[in-house]
Formats: sequence, C-alpha cells, structure tokens
Amino acid sequence: MQIEASVLKDHLESLCEVTFCNIGETWYEWIDELTVESVIRPDTLYVCNKKSLAAYHRKRLRSNRADVVSTERDDTSPEEPLHLLYITDNDEHITASDSSDMMIFICKTQKTPTELSKILQDYLRKLNDWKLNMDSAMLCGGMYQAILDLSEPIFKNSIVITDYDYKLLAYTKTISIDDETTNRLIDQGHYDKEALHTFKEAHLIDTNCIPIANKYAKKTRMGVGSYEFMDHIYTIDGVFFAHLVMRCNNRPSTRGLERLFDILVESIGHCVAKDWSLRGGSGGRESKFVLSLLENTTLREAELINLCKRYGVPQQGKFRIHLFDIGHDCSTGQVIRDIRKLLGRCWTTMKDDPSRCVMRKREPFGKAADF
Repeated sequence: MQIEASVLKDHLESLCEVTFCNIGETWYEWIDELTVESVIRPDTLYVCNKKSLAAYHRKRLRSNRADVVSTERDDTSPEEPLHLLYITDNDEHITASDSSDMMIFICKTQKTPTELSKILQDYLRKLNDWKLNMDSAMLCGGMYQAILDLSEPIFKNSIVITDYDYKLLAYTKTISIDDETTNRLIDQGHYDKEALHTFKEAHLIDTNCIPIANKYAKKTRMGVGSYEFMDHIYTIDGVFFAHLVMRCNNRPSTRGLERLFDILVESIGHCVAKDWSLRGGSGGRESKFVLSLLENTTLREAELINLCKRYGVPQQGKFRIHLFDIGHDCSTGQVIRDIRKLLGRCWTTMKDDPSRCVMRKREPFGKAADF
C-alpha cells in the first residue's frame, strides 16, 4: 500500500524535530536506509546522514552504474531523483538547496539512520496490517463495528457511524470524548430531536435532516462541539444512507490524518454497500414500518408510538399515499431524490417490485406538490 509523505510527516513529528519538509504529492511504498549498496527505487524514501550520503555518492561516482543516481546528470540517461530523509545533529546546518538530491525531510535527532528507518518501517507495516485486517474482517462477515475496532489505534479519535434515520451503527468504544451530543447518541442509540435541531441551526443538516457535504476539518459551530471534525456522507444512487464522523478530540487535524481517513472511508464504503443489500436495497427498518402500517399489521400501542417518534411520523393526522410504478429501466435512487425534492420529508417503502409507495402527512392545498 502506498502512503503519502504527509502521513509519515505526522509520525516523524512525534519522534523528532522536523526542520524541513517538502511532501508535495509524493507517495511511498517503503522506507530504507541509504547505504553504498542501495539500488534506488522511485517508490522508496531513503534515510541517511551526512556520512552515509557522502559514502553513497563516492561509490556511485566510482562505479558509474546506470541504475544508481548521479550528481552529474546525464541527459542521455535520465534517472529517478533520490528521495531523502536526511538526519542532522545539533551542530550541523543544512538546507534542501545544499544537495542535488531531493530532500523530502530534514530531521534533527540523535537516532542513527538504521534506527530511524527501522521505526518508520514498523509504522508502515502497522498501516499495511490495518488495511489488510479490515479487508479480512469484511470477508469474514465483519461490519461497521469491526472496522472501527481495528481503526481505534490508528486514529485515537472519537468516530461514530449513523444510518439514514440517525440510528447508531458503530462507534469507537475505548475512546472517550467530552462532547454531550456524541455521548447522548451512544447512550440512546440514536440522535435525539435536540441534536437534530442543533445540527440544523449549525447548517450541518438540511430541512429534510440530510447531512450537508462538509470539507475536511471544518470547525464545528457553537452548540455542536469544540472539536474539528472530518466526515463522509454515503449515498446509494444519490440517496443518503449513512454518515461517518470523526471528531479530532485527541489527534489534531492534519493533511496526513485526512489521507488515513480516506482509507477508512473506502473500507466503510464496502460495509455500506453490503448493508444496503442486506436491507433489501430499500429503506430498511423505515420501509418495513411503513409497509406494516399499509398492510394493517397489528402493532402494540407503545410500539407504534415508539416507531412514530423514531421516524418522525406524527401519531395523529391525515396522510396521503402515493404509489409510483417505476420501470425496470429507471433509477430507483433518482426517483426517490425527485420525490423528496417535491414532497420534503416523507416515508417510503418498496411495496411490489417495481412499485414504490410513499406516505406523507396531508397538507392544505398548495403547500405541497400534488400528483
């Protein structure tokens, strides 16, 4: 697995003083110590100090081998630049312009190139194992919680996953957070009305309770929390299905953390696709609830009140039922999107394939679209 240099930068800063970095869009598969026997690979970052870099260049000039980078560039045989993590001691002062090689990092530490390269190799193995273990967990039937359990040591931040009706699907169980909204979600198993109202006030969800797309590390507003957060909205055919949120309560937001979050987003995405399939490709429990009402299934009063509260369905009132005949060549997701734009909040179910039944509260004429 290739790792962007920004991820390595975060780990380096926890080990030593990074006096220079030039990460750009560079990605690496491996980290190795630079020796006189090194054969340069473009996907490897080489760790060296003044002594080992000088020895490498002396050997290279003597051998004049084509597969070794030369300080005197030969235009007839261009070679990949040498990407370096250069170690300095307290008495040495060097800048990136002092070398013809590509300095990615300059670090001040008492560690030797052997020691530092070993530490960074272990970190790369840890990240690779994390990705492989997530893949294995999903192949063995693991879902959201299994992925977050494996991810806790990587992020060290509070992460929650909720579905389309804001029920809690998974959370980082060993990471505590002093955020009232998150703790209520964990205790109750779903976001309550107070939380949704707060999200609307902060423009984090729209009037239909659909999350608004958010860029990395947008500062949350007052009343929502005091931590930066990263999130990802999962949709199926454009219809909101699940929401992944990480609050940076222990590890601060950085570009490197964003790149690791991208890996988590991808893995959770596989769970979302599987979850959607297991729910029958429709509205899941909400769909079953609406269908049971339409088919006059007997429900206890307490159970009915509970379900109405959960899905925001008024316990009393008049409702309109719309039955749509969706052709096999139509996108169900696109139809649902169009319906919600016209009707606002509504409750849907697949009644008889390919028909979709929609129930909504009856409004006075002119306040909502009629069909």
